[in-house]
Amino acid sequence: MNDLKSLIDLEKAFLENVKKNGINKGFISFLSPDAKSFKDNNLVNTKEWYSSINQINGQLFWYPAYAFLSSSNDMGFTTGPYEFFDGVNTGYGDYISIWKKINDAEFKVVFDAGFFHLEPEYFEDEFRLDFLEPNNLFDNTIDIKEERVKLFEIFNRVFNGEGILSIDLFSNHIRFCKSGDFTTISKTDFIKEFSLLKISSSIINYDISKNYDFAYFYGNSKVSIQENDVECDFLTVLNKNSKNQWQFVFVGLI
Repeated sequence: MNDLKSLIDLEKAFLENVKKNGINKGFISFLSPDAKSFKDNNLVNTKEWYSSINQINGQLFWYPAYAFLSSSNDMGFTTGPYEFFDGVNTGYGDYISIWKKINDAEFKVVFDAGFFHLEPEYFEDEFRLDFLEPNNLFDNTIDIKEERVKLFEIFNRVFNGEGILSIDLFSNHIRFCKSGDFTTISKTDFIKEFSLLKISSSIINYDISKNYDFAYFYGNSKVSIQENDVECDFLTVLNKNSKNQWQFVFVGLI
């Protein structure tokens, strides 16, 4: 049974811990020992980073507007808006938390990312379980090696300069986050926007759920638009739809 509600409840418990114990301690409590984030274009161990910096003073609030959990209940993610108030100014953005069961026991955040932007005109509704399209259970006849090759082929079609070849590569729930810009949550708008970019990327690392219906990649990219090149980092998430097809559900340029 897919227990997505428990993952969403855990994200909310994460927030309550931050409210009670402060940002640094709150994050440290919910991060895996080898959790990763990009900070100032550098890949860091997130737990060590929060342990090494001064206490972040202020109020941080967020909630999941979309979430997914693999059918093996071992990996998933939540994403949605956040606000940070430092006592004078309020900052806005969107976050993503990649969750994984550590040693088949409890969920911890293994990748955390935030994308700042101006105050939005409206805020998304909080995620409801009935928004979710059901995904297939694990097919025991799956060829793991073939599935991995297929996954990398799909990644390279989008992240290494070949562009958008099929709208079927993208979920109806696709989210496109870019630091400094509002999040794109319309599939049509995403395709229009992403088609203008030429991207070449190198993968630093990736992970796949036990049932091969959830995966995420992160690394470095060079993005070209109108002959301007920008170096950035990326995080992207794919999951299987109800037809057992891999689709991008989250694309983030940091």
